[in-house]
Amino acid sequence: MLRRKKGQRTAIQALKLLSGKYPHLRWYFIGEGSDMVNCQNEAKELGVADQVVFLGANTNPYAYMRDCDIYVQPSRHEGFCITLAEALCFGNPIVATDFTGAKEQLKERENGFVVGMDAEAIASGIEKALTAPKTEKVREMDNSDVEKLISLLNFA
Repeated sequence: MLRRKKGQRTAIQALKLLSGKYPHLRWYFIGEGSDMVNCQNEAKELGVADQVVFLGANTNPYAYMRDCDIYVQPSRHEGFCITLAEALCFGNPIVATDFTGAKEQLKERENGFVVGMDAEAIASGIEKALTAPKTEKVREMDNSDVEKLISLLNFA
């Protein structure tokens, strides 16, 4: 969901901070919501619109979670963050802002970074994650198991 409390505009500001040093970075947003137009405008105003991809609503985000280099959860508020728990299954480096529960979910992750909620902190976490190793998946799944899971969850 693209909503103010999910922190996507702050994520776009973090991308701007990184774009000069890392022009190859691309940020993919999955979902729609009340803040989508604001996010699109923010990307244009900051000159990073070519580095931001809005994928829209997607009933099956798992292929994106599996294939991303870094999963970033820039939320300002969360309860138990389901999408963070899902992203943990794929072993990719994770950057999450310090919302309730983020530290608990990432505490045993050598490639999990809990950062402040401002653009500078998110950008710093991403820089650390860029060199972090991919860890083993939470559950031992080979690629065929992941493909089966994705196909079972693909409702489109």
